[in-house]
Amino acid sequence: MSVGFDTFDVGRSGLTLSKTWLDTIANNIANVNTVHPAGQQPFRASYLVAQEIGPALPGQSGQGVRAIGQVDDGSPPAVVSAPGNPLADANGNLTQPVVDLGVEMTNMIMANRSFQANGRTIETARDMYTAALRIGR
Repeated sequence: MSVGFDTFDVGRSGLTLSKTWLDTIANNIANVNTVHPAGQQPFRASYLVAQEIGPALPGQSGQGVRAIGQVDDGSPPAVVSAPGNPLADANGNLTQPVVDLGVEMTNMIMANRSFQANGRTIETARDMYTAALRIGR
């Protein structure tokens, strides 16, 4: 991290995490109707795991955040009867994806707000640095 411009680095890390979070949510929503024959593993929603970059020491600001991985939803999938579906197994069953659209939409709102807040942090820091430079004129 650059000395004196930590706010930009923290805001940038937050923007990057929010974008990755939104990408993960978009993939989950895109697969909300992906079905498999019964007995096969279904599509499972992924959730982003984030971690702070270095612990904030007493009297110091944090250094930001980063994505360290994803975990899949471990909930049991629903098996539905769809005998006319070409993907159905011999018994006419399909395995539904493990994606809760309500949860995904809620997460999308939170990720979007996070992106907006981190963008605003960078704008505010820029305005403060610009105002500080004008003081010397």
